[in-house]
Amino acid sequence: MQDGSTTRSIAVFSKFGVQVIGGGGSGLGFPSGLTLNVPNAAGQYNGLRFSTLGSDGGLAGLHAEVVSPGAFPSSQGRMHVWVQNGGAMNDVIVISPTDVAIAGNVSVSGNIAAKYQDVAEWVPTVKKISPATVVIIDPSRDNHVLPASTPYDQRVAGVISERPGVLLGEGGDDQVKVAHSGRVKVKVDASYGSIAAGDLLVSSATPGYAMRSEPVKVADVPMHRPGTLIGKALEPLADGQGEILVLLLLQ
Repeated sequence: MQDGSTTRSIAVFSKFGVQVIGGGGSGLGFPSGLTLNVPNAAGQYNGLRFSTLGSDGGLAGLHAEVVSPGAFPSSQGRMHVWVQNGGAMNDVIVISPTDVAIAGNVSVSGNIAAKYQDVAEWVPTVKKISPATVVIIDPSRDNHVLPASTPYDQRVAGVISERPGVLLGEGGDDQVKVAHSGRVKVKVDASYGSIAAGDLLVSSATPGYAMRSEPVKVADVPMHRPGTLIGKALEPLADGQGEILVLLLLQ
């Protein structure tokens, strides 16, 4: 244990052990297992620390830190896993009660499971668009979307997702989450024709709503207009407007 310039070992196991370093007092408690509470001068706490002391006086290794006063987890606490070489301290993983942030690449040898079933990405827009809205590529602004309002629009870009299973890109106040694959709720208007499970859907004249696609005959073969399809209905809607689950198949 280190206090000022004095260092005392509190536990040593073979070559490595448990090292507790704190400027404002240190302690070990056992209310429900092993707890390390190491406050610093700012009232912050290190929950657990594994480190080696470098020749330059810095720490090089792996550290886990609760940066908010009090026991982890808390509504304000965050757990940091970081490495420090010399004076530079770089976060590798930051865990909060609602999010996990990872710096660098992630390799997974198994499966990635998500509660929600669509893949979306952040896309700029001029104004906020509600979830389940069908959107098209904005013809007047590069890399923007806006609600669809033309039947069989070939500029269709996807559907606004509320909670994507996978979300790509970096968000902002002027961006929306546009789903382009997977299953997602979509606003549909059955006044253009009742919708059955399995029907192909396209944009409609009702802003932000999809409708059932009606095929046209080409050499007596029924064909759906290429470039207009949003997806395939997974639920029916006999009449009126509503939201149904759709398997996105942009083509």
